[in-house]
Amino acid sequence: MASIRLALGLEAKHDLEIAVLEIPTAFLGCPLHETLYMCLPEGEWPDPYGRTRPHVKLNKTLYGIKQANREYYEEVFDFIVDDLNLQASISAPGLFFGGNLGEANGALITVYVDNIMIIGKSILVASIASRLYDRFKDAGEVPVPDTFQYLGMTVTRHRSKRSIAIDQIGYINRVLDRFEMTDCRKCSTPMEIGYKPHAIQAEEQPFDARTFQKAIGSILYAALGTRPDITYATSVFGR
Repeated sequence: MASIRLALGLEAKHDLEIAVLEIPTAFLGCPLHETLYMCLPEGEWPDPYGRTRPHVKLNKTLYGIKQANREYYEEVFDFIVDDLNLQASISAPGLFFGGNLGEANGALITVYVDNIMIIGKSILVASIASRLYDRFKDAGEVPVPDTFQYLGMTVTRHRSKRSIAIDQIGYINRVLDRFEMTDCRKCSTPMEIGYKPHAIQAEEQPFDARTFQKAIGSILYAALGTRPDITYATSVFGR
């Protein structure tokens, strides 16, 4: 997320264009560099031994296997470095750059899982986006409007001021709605000294720890993805 904020800040400073792409089959179909077998789900398969769940050898990655993320990233990494001739940042994973930013040959690319953001002059941005589409068949906007959504963030550019604003309010509201927390009690962060969430009462149902962990993880993602001084942070305790 620090790399994304850095890229957006440079875009605002140099008044560049942005393209946002998403690869719908990111973890599906990348070549495997090791031998993997899987057991097929139950069904009628053309198996010479009459098995309802035969074992097969995988030729490409599938969703759910732990190698898929690594193989996909290597595919994207190799394409950006070898075909687009950009350099990979050593200190910021997922950040690629080339040329002189602000000039016709300058480009900046951030890769966050299956989301790709391209920053540069309009002609170069359109060219890179077209080549990425030909390779990965992605979907997105080229270029994006001055207000757009990226990774759950609402990004607003103010071209005249050369500034950019990020907020997560929409994302947090969706999180609260997903976990049925819209009517929960809220408190600001940091909390007042001495404040403690109340213990579960006898008439209350115990919460599901896994669901609670997912909710907290979603809110932490929002906190990490937004600058601390403009983060809309919400802590929710119980129903």
